[in-house]
Amino acid sequence: MPGKKKGGSSEEVALQIYARVRQLMPWEPKKISLQVIGDKVRNKAGKIVNEYSFKKVFKPASTNEQCFKVIAMPMISNVLKGFNAVLIAYGQTGSGKTFSMLGKPKLKIVGILPRMLEYMVNANQVTKLELSAVEAFGHHVAKIELFDLFYPHNQTPDWNEKKGSGGLELAKAHRVEIPDADVAHAKIIYAHAASHFAPTGKNPESSRGHTCYIASVYLKDNDNTNSFMKKMNIESGDDSPLLTHFIIVDLAGSEGESAITSDFIKTAEQSEIIAEDLKHRVLIMD
Repeated sequence: MPGKKKGGSSEEVALQIYARVRQLMPWEPKKISLQVIGDKVRNKAGKIVNEYSFKKVFKPASTNEQCFKVIAMPMISNVLKGFNAVLIAYGQTGSGKTFSMLGKPKLKIVGILPRMLEYMVNANQVTKLELSAVEAFGHHVAKIELFDLFYPHNQTPDWNEKKGSGGLELAKAHRVEIPDADVAHAKIIYAHAASHFAPTGKNPESSRGHTCYIASVYLKDNDNTNSFMKKMNIESGDDSPLLTHFIIVDLAGSEGESAITSDFIKTAEQSEIIAEDLKHRVLIMD
């Protein structure tokens, strides 16, 4: 259930869960078991019917711009008031997580992350905007490493040459300044290129790790700023701009072993197969 924060006579919901149903790809079977009914998603498999309720369900014809306005804009408003915000994309490989979060630059489709950065960099309250990007990835459940996606060495397509760390502190990850929308788009493309992605049976560009994009937002003091943060700055004698964060997490696909098709095994490198099989084993353990 969504968490709620009580403030005065009204209640503010702190956690919102949305669903987005993508369009079928040309090569996919036309059989559909899923229905969108208002803000509910119903899935029927034989005689078994499951139904789930959400804050809002975005139908296949929805756009990234619509998702941004409904999902991200209220969060941006809170960040500009001095609160932190976290947006997490979860779902199967090929369900559209990275498409929704980052977009498709080659097709000039803009995702929620670049839209958020563009809005922030143009906001009057923001004095400086920085971005860092970290990916959690590993070939074995006992060895999950964190990879700084702005570390130049990780631009290599060879997974064995990428440099990760089991003890990377997120605060020490590279931060790049975002002065305008063009730089925002370029830096997102750069970071994504450093991540672990590979073709699977369901997605030709599947993210194999969990990727976290951290926007550090430096704010001017104003009447709408979080009073608690103001108080902390005053008490500590800190006259620097207030710092808040908007964090966007693009998780690896949740489907597990079903992504390991015979075609995938024929074309994939051994490291990719191990990563996919590992993810399935982790899901079973959970």
